[in-house]
Amino acid sequence: MPASPLRPGFGPTLPALLRDRLRIGPRAARVAAVALAGLVALAVAAALLGGSEEQLVHEGDPVFNLVYDGGALRSVDPRAGELARLEGRRGRVAVAVTVKPLRLPAFRGDVAKGLLPVHAELYLGRLRRRDPTFAIRDEGRSTVNDSPGYQVAYRTGPDRRSTYWREIFVVPDEEAPRLGVVLTLRNRRPDRISARALDLTLTARSALRSFRFGTERG
Repeated sequence: MPASPLRPGFGPTLPALLRDRLRIGPRAARVAAVALAGLVALAVAAALLGGSEEQLVHEGDPVFNLVYDGGALRSVDPRAGELARLEGRRGRVAVAVTVKPLRLPAFRGDVAKGLLPVHAELYLGRLRRRDPTFAIRDEGRSTVNDSPGYQVAYRTGPDRRSTYWREIFVVPDEEAPRLGVVLTLRNRRPDRISARALDLTLTARSALRSFRFGTERG
């Protein structure tokens, strides 16, 4: 196939540059150009996706782990009452993923259907009384990597600078819940955000949903 003519003002093609610089034939130059373009594409993709995947493991009671993008989020010291904490920021958007212990009373039956909805409703009632800006967004049963749970989503703060919350009450087993956890995603942001900031929110959500009891990824 003949080479496409160059538009005025454009220099030689990449294969031509490689051929002249490396003193190789046209076929080898085309192969080298394709390989170089592939490496550039991989580098750009890595830069856009952020850093490498990292794993956070909590060895105490309960034992759990989660994975996160180390280029967008960082593991920081847990605050009072927390077992683990991840944070990230891009511009005016700040996110935090936290894990707290969840202690439930003895219960006979399906915990996810019976006990967790009641626990969540009592929790939401306390939030309503404490914060007049509280607005519920959704709630319902949730499963996090085979662990039963119940999630609530709500918003607090002024309209133009709101904080969006998603909390999931998770137990290891429906019939014998033992010590569970509360997974929380806090997303503080203005009404309008950039695509890059939206990507941070999605990255934090992925870290939240990666939670597993134990140390194995399954």
